Amino acid sequence: MLYLGLFFSIIIPVLLGLCILSFILKQKKIGGLYRLALSYGLGAGVLTIFMLLLAFMRISLILSFLAPVIIAVLIVCFVIIKRNHYIIFEKISRIPKLSRLEILMVAIIVFEVIFVFSQGLLRPIFAFDALANWSLRAKVIFTENIIPLETSHPFYLGGGGHINYPLHLSLFQAWTALWMGSFYDSMISALFALYFLCLIGLVYAGLRYFCSRKYSLLFTMFLSTMPLITYHGFSAYADLPLAFYFTGAVISFYVFIKKQQTPYLYISGLFAGIGSWTKFEGILLAVVLFVVVSVYGIARKRFHKS
Repeated sequence: MLYLGLFFSIIIPVLLGLCILSFILKQKKIGGLYRLALSYGLGAGVLTIFMLLLAFMRISLILSFLAPVIIAVLIVCFVIIKRNHYIIFEKISRIPKLSRLEILMVAIIVFEVIFVFSQGLLRPIFAFDALANWSLRAKVIFTENIIPLETSHPFYLGGGGHINYPLHLSLFQAWTALWMGSFYDSMISALFALYFLCLIGLVYAGLRYFCSRKYSLLFTMFLSTMPLITYHGFSAYADLPLAFYFTGAVISFYVFIKKQQTPYLYISGLFAGIGSWTKFEGILLAVVLFVVVSVYGIARKRFHKS
């Protein structure tokens, strides 16, 4: 039941993200890795924002959150797949032939992914900031079955260090714990390992717009083997999820420039917003991206006029 609960806590946000992504992109084709990575991040972000809205309405998380989300996701997925109005799953093309060097690079990347997942599943959340901030808040939310927002509450989440820290990761951890029935630190770490995996997928998908498969695999391999990146894959800090969301925002903005399709700009904005909901530094990064988008829009308008 423990692993089944973990599976459902992950697959539901992915399905939710797939549905939202399909409504935004409609019939536009998108690469498999790129699509799944965006779906995980988008679904997780929307899910936790919805949890916060329920908290403001003073609705119990277990009674009024789990069942409606499951039913809504299943209905939307059924309607979309049945009517075939939007693209969710595309046919998997045949596996391309890889050179020996490419096979070696893929093997190294896979090894790093397995290493990150194994490290996360074998140890509790031990890093002080991760334990004292995001995971502590998640445990309070899980045990109290509410999000303590009133200053009079003994477990008010606005007190202590890092006052008013964004609650995305805390709520996502609490969501997973609700599904598992208990707060297992080692199992919760799988969420961060998935962010590591999705970051690698996003980087590879983004590089494929610039260079060949061989060089894309090479640079992705370098990223996946960086000690700091792998450490954050199981340490439960907010830095890696923030890097994932900002990377997704930047890559989506580049795809918008390349394809001149506005939906990718919407995705870029959504990811920048969720990044701000992940860590305060995400606000500054979102401002930087907004400035870049504004400069690009002004330059493009002047270029067309001339």
